[in-house]
Amino acid sequence: MVVAEVLTGIALLKSATSAIKDAIDTGKEATGIMKLVHQCFTAEQQIQKGKSHNVGVKDQLGMENIVQQQIDAKLAEEMMSEVRSLCNLRFGPTFWSDCIAARNKAIEEEKARQKRKALQAKQNAKEMRQSLFTLFCIIMGAGIVFMVFALYQQAFSKEYTRNQLIHQGVIKEHTFTTCRLFAQDLKESGTRWCFYQTRVGFKRLFSTITQDSVVKCQREFKCIVSKLTDKPPAEVNDTMKNLNKGFK
Repeated sequence: MVVAEVLTGIALLKSATSAIKDAIDTGKEATGIMKLVHQCFTAEQQIQKGKSHNVGVKDQLGMENIVQQQIDAKLAEEMMSEVRSLCNLRFGPTFWSDCIAARNKAIEEEKARQKRKALQAKQNAKEMRQSLFTLFCIIMGAGIVFMVFALYQQAFSKEYTRNQLIHQGVIKEHTFTTCRLFAQDLKESGTRWCFYQTRVGFKRLFSTITQDSVVKCQREFKCIVSKLTDKPPAEVNDTMKNLNKGFK
């Protein structure tokens, strides 16, 4: 694998070197030559990468491997030196050094960008953790305050007065009026039916009470308005004849 990478890099470097020679001899535009120069740097990087792979101690110290490494390094150095001379001859004596400086600058800028990106990601993660912790504290604080308030209300709550309960609607206070006897009837079952009526505003309302026949119907009583009916009982028409009987 290591040998294949190095051989591929050398082949690419040879191809790029040959293409640069042809481009300079034929006067091709600078854009094409720049692409070929970039290939040279890529090939050199691949050769260096192949040489840096870890190999066994035996392979490192073997004469064949050492000789091959020296040959590959020498070939690569010669071809890069030739490309450097050709480019300096075509574009000026400082061209190659300027390329190296620009390339190193680009590499450093990319490293700095990656470092800033990693720091920003770390900062974002830290801020997210802080935000979640703050939200958790707020929720917990609100829950504790609510629980303390509920316990305080339960511990120090007092009984409401009747008027307060009526005002709150807990107790519904009934409205009373005076219902007066207007008819009664004695049933064969031994019960006495007492029929009462009253007026609330312009409405006539009715009420009926059943009791033992031996007990007289009371002439009037305080009745609850909400329990009265707006129609007289059906038995009233049949028992109107007993109206006077109830007053004897």
